[in-house]
Amino acid sequence: MPTKPTTRFRSRLHNAAFLNAIRNQASHPYQERIPVATKASAKATANMILDYKPALNEAIDALVNVIGLQKFASDTFFENPLSKFIQGSLENGDTVEEIGLGLLNAYTFNAREDVGEKELFGQEDVEAQTSFHRINRQEKYKVTIQRPMLKRAFQSDYGIGELVTRLMELPQKSNQWDEFIQMANLFNIYEANDGFFRVHVPDVMAEDSTEADAKLALRAMRQMADTLPFPSRHYNAAGLPSSTTPDQLELFITPEANSAIDVNGLAAAFNIERAQFSGRQTIIPKEYFPEGVVAILTTREFFQVYNVLMESTSMQNPGGLYDNYWLHVHQVISMSRFVPAVAFTTGPGTVIDDTPFTVDSVNALRVHNNDGDLLAEGTELARGQFYHVRTEAVTTPADKAAAVVYKVSGFESVHSFIDQNGTMFPSLSETGDEIIVTATSTVDDTKSAVRGFDLSGDIVSLWNPISIIKDPDPAP
Repeated sequence: MPTKPTTRFRSRLHNAAFLNAIRNQASHPYQERIPVATKASAKATANMILDYKPALNEAIDALVNVIGLQKFASDTFFENPLSKFIQGSLENGDTVEEIGLGLLNAYTFNAREDVGEKELFGQEDVEAQTSFHRINRQEKYKVTIQRPMLKRAFQSDYGIGELVTRLMELPQKSNQWDEFIQMANLFNIYEANDGFFRVHVPDVMAEDSTEADAKLALRAMRQMADTLPFPSRHYNAAGLPSSTTPDQLELFITPEANSAIDVNGLAAAFNIERAQFSGRQTIIPKEYFPEGVVAILTTREFFQVYNVLMESTSMQNPGGLYDNYWLHVHQVISMSRFVPAVAFTTGPGTVIDDTPFTVDSVNALRVHNNDGDLLAEGTELARGQFYHVRTEAVTTPADKAAAVVYKVSGFESVHSFIDQNGTMFPSLSETGDEIIVTATSTVDDTKSAVRGFDLSGDIVSLWNPISIIKDPDPAP
């Protein structure tokens, strides 16, 4: 038969301990009127509190606000297994801004390139997305304290401890349970928005699952644990390049799948000790997972959960001789779109589109001067100036990207060049009058674009003194 979980407050603490704890938190007038209690004087001290209404009101507040909330924070009848992923407290405002960034483009460095104003003072666009997580949980739990019930607790040697347990058990348990349900439901919300990267595994939750099924599921988990440290756009809902370190990975798994695969095997799959692994594995009943999902691999930052408010308020009802207390809980409960998140499911897996593509052609070459102006066909290029050649490969499907390689023929000077960013420089010493630039696809070298240019401007002869120094006469 089921047993009730226990807490430290179920230990047999004498009323004197609680009365003194109340006194320590009370006002100076309370402390002057109510003495320190001992086991022998506890009932007399309790009677002094009951007979003096201001002291009684203060004692009830202390029981709930001080002792009760301390218990609320430290002991639970049901502890939300996801509470360890709460990111912290939101001290100001009602919104958390989360920013996801892409990667930067690399450019070929050329020591001979004339670095212009655009390079020095221009802006580089960065791929970025933002999520705003707002307060979306504002709930309260009501507790009623009957004065006759309080008096009985004060008169019983161990009654106050039992009273605190009874008063705080339900709001405490209810809050933890509601918090768990709402956090676990984030998995379903993420799945409903096609956020998870899905990996097909055998149904290891089935009673007739085999050892071979468990090994296949274990292999899939190990494979993803080794894959996620490398940046990829495939494994998060935002489609940004994301990665994580192995020590940040967290595995959420159903009890059925966990027992089938065995914790020893899972720890080995993640290449860590069993004791270490237990802290990074969280059991979630299968009814709180999306249908068919046996496990989820993600990071601690998946849960964007913040505590905003947790406090109690009270109202006395003199006519009914009772006090009502409300425990208020405000939180941000949301999830990140930017961290890797993989669902191991008995359903179909996500298919990465590796469809082969073809290069149909290369667009006509466009040339800009160093100020960014587009040069018309037939425009001569001046020696000693930098130019920028641009083009793109035309592909099928059209959303595929293919690079091109730039080459130039007709340059005679070793100081003239074109680099793979398309930056071109006909030097002042260039003796050639006509050059031809070719952009060739790196995927299909039969696809290219060609454009010819005439050069203009004076040719500067570079004098190299070394070339005219005569060789010394041979030794006699």
